[in-house]
Amino acid sequence: MVSTADLPILKEPEGTGSVTDGRWRLAGVLGVPDELGGSGPFELVVRNGIIATLRSIDKRDEHERAASRLVLVPLLVNAHDHGRGTGNVLAGIADGPLEPWIASLRARKDTTSQVALVGDACRAMLASGVGATVICVNPQGPDTAAEVYAAAQAARDVGIRAAIVYPFADTMDQVYGRSRDAVGWDPTEVERHLESVERVAAGVEDGLIEVQLGPVGPQWVSESTLAAIAVSARRTGRRVHMHLLESPAQRAWADRTYPEGIVNFLDRIGLLGAHVCFAHGTQLRSDELASLADNGCVLSLNASSNLRLSSGIPPVAEAQRAGLDLGAGLDGMALGDDADYWNELRLLRGLGQAQTGQVIEAGPLFERLARGGRRALGSCAPKVPATDGVADFVLLDLGDYRHLVGRDDWSVADVALAAGRPEFVREVWVGGRAVLARAASPSTTTRAEPSGEVAS
Repeated sequence: MVSTADLPILKEPEGTGSVTDGRWRLAGVLGVPDELGGSGPFELVVRNGIIATLRSIDKRDEHERAASRLVLVPLLVNAHDHGRGTGNVLAGIADGPLEPWIASLRARKDTTSQVALVGDACRAMLASGVGATVICVNPQGPDTAAEVYAAAQAARDVGIRAAIVYPFADTMDQVYGRSRDAVGWDPTEVERHLESVERVAAGVEDGLIEVQLGPVGPQWVSESTLAAIAVSARRTGRRVHMHLLESPAQRAWADRTYPEGIVNFLDRIGLLGAHVCFAHGTQLRSDELASLADNGCVLSLNASSNLRLSSGIPPVAEAQRAGLDLGAGLDGMALGDDADYWNELRLLRGLGQAQTGQVIEAGPLFERLARGGRRALGSCAPKVPATDGVADFVLLDLGDYRHLVGRDDWSVADVALAAGRPEFVREVWVGGRAVLARAASPSTTTRAEPSGEVAS
């Protein structure tokens, strides 16, 4: 058992975060109050990690209008991930249907540390503009508490915000799902893990890190342990993050094991609510989506992962119609194994459009996913960019796409969604510090005017 005394205080990130001041001219801003939204020019000034100025500049000044190709985007949030290091392909792990894939993972002896796995994954996310993430720890050994702590330290070393999810899985030897009367941990063991959660949290939590309860999935956690987690969450106020109905096999298990409905069962034991984020949900039915929405839950959509693991299509359109708060998650399984969050956004948008036959506007999509992502992270969520607020944002270089800004048929959000890719992310600010900064890519300068940034 890990005690508070066993855990050193998290150290500051190494080699990042020394820059806390900056000044820029912007072509546009996203995710800010309506009076600032749209095309620029804008001025952004950060002093000592706080946004001192975020204001519109006189649009009649043609020089100012052409001065920048940068767009301010709220910090991107990966609402569900596992910190899979440099990706499965490099590790020699092939895609496949979820349950056999999990079985193959469990048979594979991986000695890579959580520090290496989570650190590499977070650096890849950061390069894409993701400065906040949920990390569901996959233990590599018997000391779960130590690995959760190590994951928190790895995220902190990179300099990003992270909700670190402590896993509970006491019947996962039954990959295709437990029986209803399956015996998991005894009450003493359950309590030991719940105490470990609080001890680890006491050693790692601050404004950038939060620890969450992680019943891995209802099919892999006994009823008694699920009920104990629900009670603990209500007592402590700790958030819960859980996989739910990810695959056809899980849908079949749920219907067979809980004919009254798995979502109804979770509701009855207290595992629905505004403090709960579910992941995947490709097999959720309309009534279940409505129940999640009515209870204020969040659902993380993970389209790339679902496609690669033969799980299904995320219910983008139905979840939106139900009024459910949504996040976007990479699950460590982006289509290119490259943590490209921009491609994930485009994929989700495309799936939603295919499901409705209508165009989904980029602005509302950004806002919905940012809101759901912030809720999934809880107390360590990034702040919405605003004057006098902490600097949590991405500066995206539009490059060759700059000429589209200001046109009546293109919103700034549409341009950002079309142009966004990791190599166009110029800077990422997290918690008042620049944790990533790179020069403009030569490939983005064909149409662009000089950037117009002014060093402070």
